[in-house]
Amino acid sequence: MRNSFGSIVTILILAVSALIAPRNINPSNSQTLVQFTDDFENAKFKLGQKGFYQIDLVGQGFTKFHIEACQNGVRYWFKSDHKGNINKQRKIGTCRPPQNAALLSKDRIRQILKSYGFERVKVEQIANINVAVACFGDDRFRVQVDQRGQVVNRRQIGNCRSAISTKDIRASLKRDGYNEIRFTNKRPPVYVVEACHSQRKYRFELNEFGNTLSRKSIGNCRNRLDPRNITQFLEKSGFTRVSVLNDRPPNYIVEVCEKRKRLELTLNQFGDITDRYGIGKCKQKISARQLIRNMRDQGYLRINIKRETNRGYLAQACLSGQLYRIGYDHYGKLQDERQMGPCPSWSIKQVKDQLEKRKFRNTELYVEGCKRGKRIRFKLNEFGDRSDRQVVGNCN
Repeated sequence: MRNSFGSIVTILILAVSALIAPRNINPSNSQTLVQFTDDFENAKFKLGQKGFYQIDLVGQGFTKFHIEACQNGVRYWFKSDHKGNINKQRKIGTCRPPQNAALLSKDRIRQILKSYGFERVKVEQIANINVAVACFGDDRFRVQVDQRGQVVNRRQIGNCRSAISTKDIRASLKRDGYNEIRFTNKRPPVYVVEACHSQRKYRFELNEFGNTLSRKSIGNCRNRLDPRNITQFLEKSGFTRVSVLNDRPPNYIVEVCEKRKRLELTLNQFGDITDRYGIGKCKQKISARQLIRNMRDQGYLRINIKRETNRGYLAQACLSGQLYRIGYDHYGKLQDERQMGPCPSWSIKQVKDQLEKRKFRNTELYVEGCKRGKRIRFKLNEFGDRSDRQVVGNCN
């Protein structure tokens, strides 16, 4: 009997020795411990969003945490997973409300975290918990601050890099050869922008750090209207007498004729008519004879229409002793005027020829002058020789 009792004692001693003997630590166990800590901190954060405070871990199951926490002055015991889901909740007592909760402002929390070396601090107050997202070096953390201003929880949630602006995105796309850049969403965390490259239009989604989340082709890009081609572009559309008043983008302003109506049009950079209104009637084309009549009314002499061009008329005429070369359109509007120098005198033969062109016949030319108080008249031949001297009166 003693031998069997001794054997049992020996077995028990060996079993206890095996349980308390030191073992090598498995790295996977350490990793599991870190994962457990992260899961509890995440559950703690989720519970804080639901209004719990003074959250304490009192036990652990295989998939659940055993937690005691306060809400609205009541102390609870419950089980929670890492997502903050609650079951088997029961009241276990009362809690004192946190002291001086209203005294700890967001500005004070920023000052506290900056004193610890945090930067770019954004604070959110959830129930009675102060939660901040802040940068420490190149890492981004979610930080919990209690009512006494102490950091009670810190969890890394990502990288901390400088966010970019829409101006930075626009400049980057231009460097890559994109144009016609237009933002459809300018507010982070996701920027949405449309841009053209090689006549193809693309839609980009970028995060606040400028990383491309998606890029999709959404069609063809339209060609911009070259200011030099405005007249040709409108004439192909059926307009006539195009006069460009403003050829600088983003809006072009022109005057045109549409049948007998004179219009002022506003075009965008692609040639779309964005505004139009009538400003009168369009004149009809004039003939060369009508143009000569108009020029004579303006004081021009010795008018000669050199030729009719595709753009209108080219005239040569004298005004105040000066010779001018003048271009008119088909409607008599002045297009170009150049002074060519003094207007040359005609010979007697040229004068006779001009008169004969006007259907004068048997033309004779005379000249009069005063000498010694008498007014004398001479007849001139085509060479300027004088004949038929006559006294025709006295000179004043």
